[in-house]
Amino acid sequence: MSKNRRNGRGSETPPPSKAERKKVEPFPLGVGAMMRLGFEGLCREPVAMLVGALLPVLGTMPLLVPAAMAFDDDRASAGVAFTMTALVLGGALAYPWCHYALRAARAEPLELAEPFREWVRFFPMLVASFWFWAGMLLAFQFRILGGLPAVAITMAYAFFGFVVDERHDQGGLKALGTSVRIGDGRRFALLALVCLYSVVGFVVFLLAASAAIGLGLTGAVASAVVALMMAPFIGFALVAWASLYDVLRRDLVDAW
Repeated sequence: MSKNRRNGRGSETPPPSKAERKKVEPFPLGVGAMMRLGFEGLCREPVAMLVGALLPVLGTMPLLVPAAMAFDDDRASAGVAFTMTALVLGGALAYPWCHYALRAARAEPLELAEPFREWVRFFPMLVASFWFWAGMLLAFQFRILGGLPAVAITMAYAFFGFVVDERHDQGGLKALGTSVRIGDGRRFALLALVCLYSVVGFVVFLLAASAAIGLGLTGAVASAVVALMMAPFIGFALVAWASLYDVLRRDLVDAW
């Protein structure tokens, strides 16, 4: 079958040549600009970003507590099951956070109640979150490769929360696929960004964990406190990635 397309007069239109195709820029936004927009967005909507962080933290606490208890009792299987369930649920509950981050990145008017008006959007977020964390669990089985599989999954699926917010009609699996397509031609650039934010995030985590230990906190309470202390950094990173998403999605054939 010919790949050429017929125009309105019945003649064939040849496919675009390589020269006519749009050149993909690895860093069309720039790392410095991305971080600046993330910081500005967080400062613009600090309350919304805090509310968005609280929902997954508070929603997963009932599962994280028995997970910590299971690990303390050497019941590793139960601990992993509780932890994975908490992560999947937390991913679904992070939908409002992604919504707020996208609005903050665009400097658009933001309503805290808006993400809860269409509860149907939490379902594709739940599906996408399930497959994301299932991939992460599988990635950690290949310990010989270190953390590379987990980094690759993060790099590929970095934008699915924003896709769900704008294209929830696609479903969770398609949101993951669209996230992968957004990164086409930019794998090494996204890999560098994921590594950069991971390193900075690890440093922030160490500082937060040291503060929690200094306060004498342990177990699930310490985990919750560390998560809350890291919320500003995660909010900043989320808005920064939302800014990048807004630029990269325009190169899709079916861009919206």
